[in-house]
Amino acid sequence: MPALHGAGQRLVPEGRHPQTCDASVRQKMAPGLKSMSEAFSPRNASGKPTVKVDAPTPEGDEAVVPTAKIAVDGKPLRAIMLSRSHGVDPKSFTAKVETAKVNGKWYIGDFDMDSGNQTLRPQGQ
Repeated sequence: MPALHGAGQRLVPEGRHPQTCDASVRQKMAPGLKSMSEAFSPRNASGKPTVKVDAPTPEGDEAVVPTAKIAVDGKPLRAIMLSRSHGVDPKSFTAKVETAKVNGKWYIGDFDMDSGNQTLRPQGQ
């Protein structure tokens, strides 16, 4: 999905160019997944952080979970995301994960984040 800038000018996300068109899905997604992994992990996290969800068991095969109910190494995902951003008003920041159950296992299907009129940027940029 291309990003639009200004008067509809398309920007090519980092890591997406003609040379990667024949690459595996994982290779194509690697640059984005690495930055997401860093943004969604507590500082000094182990190589494989423990993730727990504190939400009622869904009755069906789909659920929406606010990031405040998802803990990564014991810390709320919402708090982690806010700590790794700058200039974001915690009062206007919301984020939730849409999940689906496939063959008995839960998977993230979509991620919805809103910071009002602000732009989220990792700290240090």
